[in-house]
Amino acid sequence: MKRNLTGGLAMAALVLILSACSLIAKPRTAAELPSEDFDQWSLVLDGERVDDLRADQENIKAKVRELLGSDPWSDDKARRSEGEPPRLDEEYFRALTEGRLPGTPVPEALKGIGGFSARGLVRAADGQRQVITGKIRDYVYDDSTKGGHLAVDTRVEIFKTDESFVAHKPDVTLRYHWDIEIQPGTFEVQPHSGNDLDPFPGTAKYPVPIQFTKATLKDIKKRGLKYKLFAKGEEIVVRHIYQVFDDGSIERLPDTDPWYQSTEESCIDIMFDRFPPAIDLPPQRGYCLGRCDQPQVVNTGA
Repeated sequence: MKRNLTGGLAMAALVLILSACSLIAKPRTAAELPSEDFDQWSLVLDGERVDDLRADQENIKAKVRELLGSDPWSDDKARRSEGEPPRLDEEYFRALTEGRLPGTPVPEALKGIGGFSARGLVRAADGQRQVITGKIRDYVYDDSTKGGHLAVDTRVEIFKTDESFVAHKPDVTLRYHWDIEIQPGTFEVQPHSGNDLDPFPGTAKYPVPIQFTKATLKDIKKRGLKYKLFAKGEEIVVRHIYQVFDDGSIERLPDTDPWYQSTEESCIDIMFDRFPPAIDLPPQRGYCLGRCDQPQVVNTGA
């Protein structure tokens, strides 16, 4: 059993985000390019891309220990004697994410759909890669009540080696469907400020300020994104999560699953080239997801 670390970093001080607007990660083959030139999201931790953090394994492992408040790596003496690095203790990590460790609550970073991001970081620290793609299947925004609904399909591909990643042969593929309710009085609409260097001030409501990258600012201007639809807080409620299996069957995750938990850091952030529509999203070039990762509304065109 792993020991908990004292002084674990709270989510208030460590923010995981996904960059959706700027086209950062290049697809490995033409067949992998999602519709309308949307690339897969690039995981970012405190302003550093995880792909860059992977080069310094000790640094990224330290960040994971702070994020989780515990050490998820196996202390295998046989591996150490052979000079091999410790590997992720999959059984322990699974028990931690599912809340099955006596006296050890699920870390805040692993709660809600945003927990995908933290899991991706852990796997990156273990030399693995986690790629998330998805599609918004249903969208509703009621401007009179400032509430709405989203239905999102997500696919998580886990590559345990660089070879499987380059060949795009995931070792594990997981599929989920999410139904998310944004309760009345939660959404707000902000028009473009007229300043291309700070197009939507005041809505990066995180304990740690998050700035748009230069590439994102360029993309916002290129697409002519004029409005931001933003919601934040525990009034963003995950109603249902279904796991979809290869044979087409589905299974609803129990209400006790940590992914259902909403926090004050939950947020929805969508920018549009027009006033946010009531239903039916515009063509993908006409909108863009912003800087929220929980719930992790993913729309890469997959």
